[in-house]
Amino acid sequence: MEQMIFPPPYRYIIDTCSLFEQTADRKYNRAIHKTLWSKIEQLIKSKQIVVCTDISNEIKKNEELGEDYLVNKQCEVLEATQNIQDKVIEIVNKYPEMLKFKEGPGQSSGDAFLIATAIVYKLTIITEENPKKIGKIPDIASKCGVEVVNINGLCGKEKWEF
Repeated sequence: MEQMIFPPPYRYIIDTCSLFEQTADRKYNRAIHKTLWSKIEQLIKSKQIVVCTDISNEIKKNEELGEDYLVNKQCEVLEATQNIQDKVIEIVNKYPEMLKFKEGPGQSSGDAFLIATAIVYKLTIITEENPKKIGKIPDIASKCGVEVVNINGLCGKEKWEF
């Protein structure tokens, strides 16, 4: 990462599963939790919550959110720089369980890229994955020294009350 005079406002990187929580059949259904999603989208618009390219690609495939969701919310998408790619290699070599393939050969999940991006930019990860499951984002990220919260934890960190 280049040294910048004015560092970006990035604080969090959000996982696909957390953004999917706003869909109709999920825990934080947008129709019910309008204020929550309004606050999250304020953090997205102000570039405090970002995504990496692999997560962006996963979100675009969701029928309910749609291909333009991130563009419409003015979400910053952090590219997989060489530094991030080097971190991914480090992570998957140390934690090979991070390599998961879905939807056929040649398509890996973005978990390692999410963690690597969080490391490079010193971000907190927002994910709904179970923190007690070995090999999942919370497990590997914490082993890498990265803070992880779920949506409820984000609300606590931001001191949001509903």
